[in-house]
Amino acid sequence: MTVELAPVPWPALAELAGVPTAFRVDRVLQATRHDDGRVRFTERPVPEPYIKDYDALDGGPLAWPGQLDLSRGGLILARDRGRCVGGAVILRDVPDFDLFEGREDPALLHDLRVDPAHRCGGIGRALLAAAAEWAGSRGCRTLVIETQDVNAAACRLYAGSGAALTRIDPRAYPALPGETRLVWELQLPSA
Repeated sequence: MTVELAPVPWPALAELAGVPTAFRVDRVLQATRHDDGRVRFTERPVPEPYIKDYDALDGGPLAWPGQLDLSRGGLILARDRGRCVGGAVILRDVPDFDLFEGREDPALLHDLRVDPAHRCGGIGRALLAAAAEWAGSRGCRTLVIETQDVNAAACRLYAGSGAALTRIDPRAYPALPGETRLVWELQLPSA
């Protein structure tokens, strides 16, 4: 596997769109913040497992140029024998996202995906590290990451990579009342 950085305006979004985001939700990662600030995670099974597909919600990578300002972002692709098997999209200066809380130094990990046949093989961790390196090399001090409690595998990846859970918002998604938004922050080394 090699990790490549594709230049903006990202002609490779079509390749990224070929990597499915769908995953089986059979457990939820419940995060509870204690009085001392520590967070405790417990996984609980869902009564009726289902498939969640992020691309079905926002149209996926081919829709992003019409939805997002990609001009200060980056696209990182993971390839296996020339075939795209994963990718990460990082955005900077995203004024309409409430995740930055008015700060100008963070970057947002907008998307991280790995082909189902290649999951659990270290590609997600390599993409996260490459996204952090991309953001840090552009003066960002923090990589902000949003996911949901239904994506337990992603939560384990972020926690295992040193990201701190900074927000737990059970009411962030009115259209998805059974999901809780989890916001992580990965501190980046100073340049």
